[in-house]
Amino acid sequence: MICRGQTVHNEFLDLPSRETNPKYYDLVQHPISLNLIKQKIDQDLYDDFSSFEFDLQLLVNNARTVSQSGSQNYACAIVIQKILSASKEEQNEDLENPVKNFFSFSFSFFFFFFFLIIIILH
Repeated sequence: MICRGQTVHNEFLDLPSRETNPKYYDLVQHPISLNLIKQKIDQDLYDDFSSFEFDLQLLVNNARTVSQSGSQNYACAIVIQKILSASKEEQNEDLENPVKNFFSFSFSFFFFFFFLIIIILH
């Protein structure tokens, strides 16, 4: 995965092995990875956009919990957090107009799905 012009370890793509990184599972109560999120998308397990956002937020929180501030993985988590925050702000602004909100939601979901696929393919 590439974030801020540098390759980031696969901590976002796959969960670490329990044998090689048991500390991760001591620190993280609800492990999630981009590949698990992709599986949920492929299996139509997201009932709504907020469930998808929840898992992305969980991914960010987990990365921030286990990564040192200033590390590439921590910085990448911040980038994902900023994208999530921008999407939520856009949705909140559009709540007064349901038609605009629908298209904004569709665009946001498409954007996150596209973002997810790009990350997985790198």
